[in-house]
This record gives sequence, C-alpha cells and structure tokens, in this order.
Amino acid sequence: PGTWESGAVQISSWWKKKNISTFWHGASPITIPVVSNGSGMGGKNRVSPVHIVSLLEYVNQHKTYATEYLYALSVAGIDGTLKKRFTKSHLKGMVRGKTGTLNSRGVSNLAGYIVMPEKTYCFAVLVNNKKLSQMSHWTIQQRVLEIAAPMLKKKKVTNKIRKVIKTKPVNN
Repeated sequence: PGTWESGAVQISSWWKKKNISTFWHGASPITIPVVSNGSGMGGKNRVSPVHIVSLLEYVNQHKTYATEYLYALSVAGIDGTLKKRFTKSHLKGMVRGKTGTLNSRGVSNLAGYIVMPEKTYCFAVLVNNKKLSQMSHWTIQQRVLEIAAPMLKKKKVTNKIRKVIKTKPVNN
C-alpha cells in the first residue's frame, strides 16, 4: 500500500531521473520540489512557481502526450474551473490551466499554458494572502497574465521580467 512517505520518495526520484530544468534561463539551479504529502496543506511542502513551470515545459516537450494533457485542462472563459474567469479578457480561450484553492488559508493558484498562434507559453501564478478575497486573487492572476501576454507576443520579455511574472516560453 502507498504511504505519504513512499509517495514523496517516488516524486523526488522521478524528478531527479527526468532531470527537469536544473537551470532556468541562466538563473541559479533549481532544487527538487519538497513534497511531504500530496494534499498541498503540509507545512513541509516546498513547490515554487519555477518548479511548476519547469514541469509544464517538460510535459509540453513530450509530444506523445502533450496534446492530450493540454486538452484536459480547463479553457479560460469556456469550461471547467476557468469557465467564469477571463470572460471579458482578450485571453479568453487562450489560457488553459489548472486551479488550486484553499480558501481557509488564503491560497489561490493558477498554472498552465497561454496558447498563442506562434508559440505556447507556460505560466504559474501562486497567490498566498489571507487578507484578500478569492475574487481578488483571481483578479491578480488575470492581470499578471494580461500584462505578460502582449510582451510575450512582441518577444520583449526579458529574463528579469520572466522571473518576476513566473512565465517561461516552451519550445513547440
């Protein structure tokens, strides 16, 4: 039978074996995510936006399952957990993502892809603030992506900006 401990060992082992983005756009090497349990509520879990974006990039580079994975994600303003989000945004239909929310802890996360005609970009926007409402978290996530998307399209995103907004282009 599986346990939290054996699951955490498997995740660490898989991450090392796949050698997922040990460097991120010239930045310092990223560490392997620390997973003590899979609920996301463990105080010892340490998964950063860079980890998430690196994993999304890894998935996107594996064409045998990348398309199916992409199509399994909710589409902004269209369906799933993103159906009521981005409805009046120019990113409606372009963002495909997975949400993660713990309202009692002030956590709202959105990670996935911005699909543009010429390229697909990975992103992860993690918001942790108990003082803000869930709607405020959603607004922050949407604005970050709306600000980033035109810069990505114009290819004016520098490594410094990518680091701040936690986006990373993927190779198509």
